[in-house]
Amino acid sequence: MQAIGGWVNTLRRRNQAIQGLFSPSHLITRRDYVYLIVHIVVMLVAYMAFEYWLRRAVVISFAGYTQPLLVFELLRQLVSGAIPLAGLGLLVAAATIGSKTLLNRWAVFEHSSALRLLVCVITFVTAWTYSTYSYNFYFDQGHYADRLLLISLSILVWWRPLFVVPYTALLMCILGQFNYPLTDQVSLLASFNLLLHALQLFSVFVLLHLVTGTRCTVDFIFLLCCLIGASYFRPGLGKLQMSWLSHPYLYFLLPGGYSNGWLAFLQPEQVAGLTQFIRPFVLPMMVFTLLVELGSLFFMVYRRLFYLYFPLCIVFHIGVMLMCGIFFWHWIVLEVALLGFFFLVRKQPLQLNTKVHILLALVLIVGGSVWFRSINLVWYDTNLYYGFRYEGVTASGQKVMLDNRMFAPYGDLFRFENFSFLSREPQLTATYGAVNDLALATALVQARTPEEIFALEAQYSNEPYNPVPAEQFANLIATFISNWNRHKEQNPAWWSFLVAPGQLLGFPHPDETGALAEPIEQVNVYQITTFFDGEIYSTIRQRIVLEVSIPSTTG
Repeated sequence: MQAIGGWVNTLRRRNQAIQGLFSPSHLITRRDYVYLIVHIVVMLVAYMAFEYWLRRAVVISFAGYTQPLLVFELLRQLVSGAIPLAGLGLLVAAATIGSKTLLNRWAVFEHSSALRLLVCVITFVTAWTYSTYSYNFYFDQGHYADRLLLISLSILVWWRPLFVVPYTALLMCILGQFNYPLTDQVSLLASFNLLLHALQLFSVFVLLHLVTGTRCTVDFIFLLCCLIGASYFRPGLGKLQMSWLSHPYLYFLLPGGYSNGWLAFLQPEQVAGLTQFIRPFVLPMMVFTLLVELGSLFFMVYRRLFYLYFPLCIVFHIGVMLMCGIFFWHWIVLEVALLGFFFLVRKQPLQLNTKVHILLALVLIVGGSVWFRSINLVWYDTNLYYGFRYEGVTASGQKVMLDNRMFAPYGDLFRFENFSFLSREPQLTATYGAVNDLALATALVQARTPEEIFALEAQYSNEPYNPVPAEQFANLIATFISNWNRHKEQNPAWWSFLVAPGQLLGFPHPDETGALAEPIEQVNVYQITTFFDGEIYSTIRQRIVLEVSIPSTTG
């Protein structure tokens, strides 16, 4: 213990020696740069270890999510298994070492007021998102006590920064329920995950403060900026690698969004007209997209670029939302909060633009897929769309089309996911008409009739049907609707005004309903194939790909 204490004291002395090293008035030496690199590397390694531990320690079992109190299941999970227990032991050790500073105020950190505002904006937005989601009929639980605890912890974060650690753990635990039952499906949390990683990064910063005494806010802000840059750069690099500009059909995203419920109140003729209207602007839009995504490599070179780059990112996200309904509003919140941070510290700005900072930023942004697991959002846009709609058959035999929002909090899954595993017939594109094969993409956009589309399906013959996820999806619908039949009052209409926006925006079709007086005895899943030939948007096929009998609610 004496050896550990001596090591910790040495770290504390070194941290005290380099507080404020990179203020504008400081003469930076080679030794200072070494300290900077060591600081960033230590924090980066600690972040990767902490994030790895959280992913394995706080997401509980399927049975755990059927229980009314998740926090008890979380505590049980933390003391079972080698990895959860080892991580918990390290947290206890950090708390013991830093016992005297455990409840330090925000004021101990540099630029404390601005830092507090930034972190609390992230905390309050994530608390809003995962304390107001709809009752989960799949697990037949609302977990309301856990939601209240999440809100309480978010308030305590405003009081003391330490509470961001348990807050982040509970948030991830609540979030974990949406890994079931389709665990192998594409994540729909790309927008929210950026805020989650920001909280994980700040948790590590607080823990390092306990152990080493570090107060250098610049380290956290620097890595947070690299995290944001990595999120944009990987899709931009992917677009360059696939010669994305050589396939200038970005405007197909509009009817693609329409096929998934975006602007559903419009008529097909109106959507076709809007698509033709934006067609001449597609190349500037694509160039602007690459400018934003690849510009992430350079926005840290000069301090003033922060004030230019983040507004461009916000304009980009609003443009994507208007085009197809995919709304990365969580990223916008983070970028606005960071702009606010930089504005508040403008009289004593952080030094993020030294040669070493710039070099480290280039390495970390380019290597984001390694340390951050950034998502590669890249595809070719086409004019063929496979969408899904859901028909409920009531006890009296009435047939009604169900609004996707009825399946909340799985609404984004039902709206976005391309359930190709349900189809025993060839399926050429993913959601929104996306493909990764340039030859197929070219052939599709050259097609002008449904017959040509059907011929391409035969040419690229494949059978995407997969019984395992198909059974999981059927179980999701059967369990969800069965519980909904028993107590649908758990999601009153007024609650929808409290729910945070999803990542995928949409509108109900005119013939859809979410309010039924009778129990639903069967759900039919329709695959709707739509096609835009350059002038006309039309439905070319409609077929049932799944019929789900709902278990009786009596007895």
